Amino acid sequence: MRRFQALQLQAWEPIGNKVKDQAASKGPASVERLSECLYEEGRALEELLFKLEEEHLVLASGRHAWLPRATAEVEGALAALDGIERSRHRIMEELAGAVPGVAGAVATLSDVAMAFDDPWRDAILAQRSSLKITLSRVQDVITRNRDYLAMGLAATVEALGMLGAHSGISYDSDGVARPVPGTLRLVDAAF
Repeated sequence: MRRFQALQLQAWEPIGNKVKDQAASKGPASVERLSECLYEEGRALEELLFKLEEEHLVLASGRHAWLPRATAEVEGALAALDGIERSRHRIMEELAGAVPGVAGAVATLSDVAMAFDDPWRDAILAQRSSLKITLSRVQDVITRNRDYLAMGLAATVEALGMLGAHSGISYDSDGVARPVPGTLRLVDAAF
C-alpha cells in the first residue's frame, strides 16, 4: 500500500517586488512583468495540480459519477494556465526586442535570465526552478491518473469478455480503430 506524503507546495511570490528595491536592478519594466507572470503561472500550475489530485481521488475511490465534473475542473485549470502562458510568451517577446542577448521568441527562461545581472538573474532562475518542480509533480499525477483509467478500461473489457461480449473494435499499427467482424454485441439485432 502506498503511503501518502505531505504535498509541499512552492512558496510562490512575485520576486520583482524584492528585486526592484535593490540598487542593482536595472532591468526594463517587462522583467518585473515577467516575474509577476511567472508568479501567476506557478499559482496556476498549483491549481492544476490540485484539480488533478481531486480527479485522482475520484478515480481511486471508484465513485465515477463525479469524474465528468472533476475532468471539467481540470480542463478549466488548463485553460487558465494556457492564458497565462500566452501572456508570458508576449512578455518574453518584448524582452527579446529590448534586451541584447535574448534570441527572440525562441528564447528560454534560462536565456532571458542570463541576459541580466543579479538580482534579476537569480530571481528568474529561482522561479524557473520552482516551475519545473511543480510541473514534475503535475506530470506524476497525470501518469497515475492514466494508470487508473487504463486499469478501469482493462477491467471493463475483461468483464465484457466474461459475459461473452467483445468490444468489436481493434486498433491497427497506426492506432486507427477498426471494426472486427464476427464479434458479439450487447445489442439485440431484433431492434
